[in-house]
Amino acid sequence: MKYIALICVLLNSSYALVSQTFFDNFETYKIGSPLCLQSEGEWTTSDGTPGGDQDVIVTDEQSFSGNKSIMFTNTSTSVLLPFNVNTGKWELSFKMRIDSGYTGSFRITHRPIDDETNTAFQVNFTETGDGLFNAAYMVILDFSHPVAEWFDVRLEVNTDNNRAYLFFNEIPVLWPSAWAWCLGDLALDTALTALQFSHYPENEGKIKYFIDDVGFQQTNLKLDDTEMVMRVHPNPTRNKLLVDASGTNASSCDVYSIIGSHVLKKAVHSDKIELDCSKWDPGIYFIHLHGDKKSWQSKFVVE
Repeated sequence: MKYIALICVLLNSSYALVSQTFFDNFETYKIGSPLCLQSEGEWTTSDGTPGGDQDVIVTDEQSFSGNKSIMFTNTSTSVLLPFNVNTGKWELSFKMRIDSGYTGSFRITHRPIDDETNTAFQVNFTETGDGLFNAAYMVILDFSHPVAEWFDVRLEVNTDNNRAYLFFNEIPVLWPSAWAWCLGDLALDTALTALQFSHYPENEGKIKYFIDDVGFQQTNLKLDDTEMVMRVHPNPTRNKLLVDASGTNASSCDVYSIIGSHVLKKAVHSDKIELDCSKWDPGIYFIHLHGDKKSWQSKFVVE
């Protein structure tokens, strides 16, 4: 079976900066054309034939940011390969929209053994807003999800201590406990290897969903590793936040509150960015800078 893979991550408040690894908001692709065929190897299909029947189409029918997203239907399935990370803390995130009357699902995989795919967990979404989380048939939970609106999916994986957390719009699927990232077969290691989008066979004829703003990054780097890439000051702030983005080639900026609300979006035209925070509620915020298939993040506080 193939399942839709979407994934998300909790931003760990102990880190002010995280490293850039991968980001795609699909703005550089041609509308109406297959994603994998255009992506220069960053995306591929399950059958290894970009541009074939399984490839997903870039669309402007819906989008969370910019004008484009990717739309999955009954046949399309795409895989982002590979991650192949087995040390450190990682977060994977994306935006998802499932229209009323349609379904979706996703999975993430461990390192393959004997050329077989090992599912770390899968998530199925129904047309009525119900969902099922299944980690190796050992942790099975029901949850609710938004319908006909964009929502945030985040996965945090600590491959060093074998723990994982999953959130939808900052609401945890399992809380306060994480689940063991590697469940079931003891032969599996804890590597995070692949993110897959596809369709759940039982939902044939009911699949139509959109994905936008896919990001993947390491979160356990020290400040010294990343401080020259992006700086925010003063922090905390009351009125204005100054962002030094000279270590990036960012073209856009998003700000989110600690509960996941989208506070601000703006274009970036220089290395120096100024944000007016004077009317924002006190609390913790996250700033995301986006470039060409790259992203950078930082945390700041409004007093």
